[in-house]
Amino acid sequence: PQGRILYVLWNHDFISIQELAKGTGLANTTLTSMLDRMEQKQLIRRTTDINDRRKYLIALTPKARSLEKKYRTVTDQMTELTYQGFTVNEITQLEEYLERVLDNVRNAEMSQKK
Repeated sequence: PQGRILYVLWNHDFISIQELAKGTGLANTTLTSMLDRMEQKQLIRRTTDINDRRKYLIALTPKARSLEKKYRTVTDQMTELTYQGFTVNEITQLEEYLERVLDNVRNAEMSQKK
């Protein structure tokens, strides 16, 4: 989960917890405890939103930024390994199916909150 959080922040730094939850697919309660641990490891910092002082934005530290290249290299290697022997069409189909599975889980979560 920390990798997913870092990935989202590498692409969109200084975002709210709600935006981060949406980008990672993690529940706010899970995300809050993960962010606490990441803050202790000096990977992220919470800053006050200048437009709404009740709201905090999550930002990366220089330490977290230094990990991005290594993370992307490992991710590329894992992707190559995972999709070895798949055609482009098969990869596309698989990713579409997985997206549908995620949508089902998200919809189930949303219906439980109501």
